Amino acid sequence: MRTTTQRGLAGRIGDAAGRCRDLLALAEAVCAAVSREISFSFGCFATLDPATGLISWAHKTRPLGAGDEEFAATEYGAADINSFTEISQSLSGYSCGV
Repeated sequence: MRTTTQRGLAGRIGDAAGRCRDLLALAEAVCAAVSREISFSFGCFATLDPATGLISWAHKTRPLGAGDEEFAATEYGAADINSFTEISQSLSGYSCGV
């Protein structure tokens, strides 16, 4: 039997997701798991409305000095290959094995 540490990041995220009772706890658990594998200075966990592709909820790992208005302008303004919608659509067929 494989342990969580042997399963890597996808396994830790899956384990954490199974223990989370709400979206905030899930966002914090995912960000914590990712930070143990990948160094980053800022993270944002967001949910998207599947019908519209609009962000329906977001959690930021720390205050960034920019408000939600700036994030909305980036996401929904001029075309950007790094928008959450573009990234999620490019991964729509991806399975992380969790």
